[in-house]
Amino acid sequence: MNKQRYTMMVRVAWWWTYLYTPAVVLMICCGVVPSQHRLEADAVRAIRIVLKPVRRYEVAL
Repeated sequence: MNKQRYTMMVRVAWWWTYLYTPAVVLMICCGVVPSQHRLEADAVRAIRIVLKPVRRYEVAL
């Protein structure tokens, strides 16, 4: 993976995190509580997007 593509993926991951966190807070404030399993799955997906270039055996998820 070239450096430009990696930089773009990290930027997308960070923006996704910045947009997703307020959305979850807003849902909780409105009384809609997302399931714990869903939150964990989304968190793991975000971490994998950020750490994708790292060798698989170095990331224990």
